Amino acid sequence: MAKKKTPQPKKGKMKKATESKKVETKQGVAEQRPTTDAGPCLRAYESLLSRLSQKDRSRMTAELELLHDAVVGCPVSCGCSKQEKTSVIFSADGIFLGEMMTRSGGFTSLIMSRAGDELLGPVVESWQVMGLTQDEAAGPIKMRDEDFLDAFGVWCGNNGCRLVTLLAPQIELWNATQAAPLTDREKLDAIERLAQEPLETALESLDSIICGRS
Repeated sequence: MAKKKTPQPKKGKMKKATESKKVETKQGVAEQRPTTDAGPCLRAYESLLSRLSQKDRSRMTAELELLHDAVVGCPVSCGCSKQEKTSVIFSADGIFLGEMMTRSGGFTSLIMSRAGDELLGPVVESWQVMGLTQDEAAGPIKMRDEDFLDAFGVWCGNNGCRLVTLLAPQIELWNATQAAPLTDREKLDAIERLAQEPLETALESLDSIICGRS
C-alpha cells in the first residue's frame, strides 16, 4: 500500500513539516496543516486544544486555526509589524462596545456592537468631520493622524471607557476569547490579563479561563 503523503506547509509559514494536528469541526475531524516545533507556545496551544470540549472546539474552529497560525508563524519575538493594532473597547461596567483598528496610530476602521453604536457612533461621526479635540490650544486631531490612537485612549479614560490595545498574535487571542462562551465582563477581564502576559503564559491563561469555566 502506498504511503500517504504528508501535506506540505504553505510557503513562508513554516520551514519543516513534523506532524499533523486535528481539530474538531461541525462536519467532524478536520486535519490542520503540519506544524514545526514552536516550543512552549505551541505546546501551550496544544494543551488548550486538548482540554476544550467538542462543543467549544466546534464553536471556535476558525478562531483556533488563526490562533494556531499566529503561534507558529508569528511569535511575539519575531519582529512582526507593530504598526497595525486592534483596540478593544468596553464600557466602564464591562459591556463590549467594539474594536478599532489603527495603523501607525491613525484610524483605519471601527466595528461597533449595538451598545457601541449608541455610545460611540455620534462622537465618531463628529470626529470624522471636526477631529478629536484633546487640547484646545493644540487644536483637533484628525482620525488619520498618527496621534489619534493616543488621543482616543485619553478620551476613553475621561469618558468611562476601557481600552485594551493589542498586537499580533494577541489579536488572535482576543478573537478566540470573543468566540468562547464567556460574558462581556469575563471577556474584558480575560483580555486585560492576556494583553499583559507573554504569549506562552497568555495561552495557558486562556486555557484556564475557558476550560476552568466549562
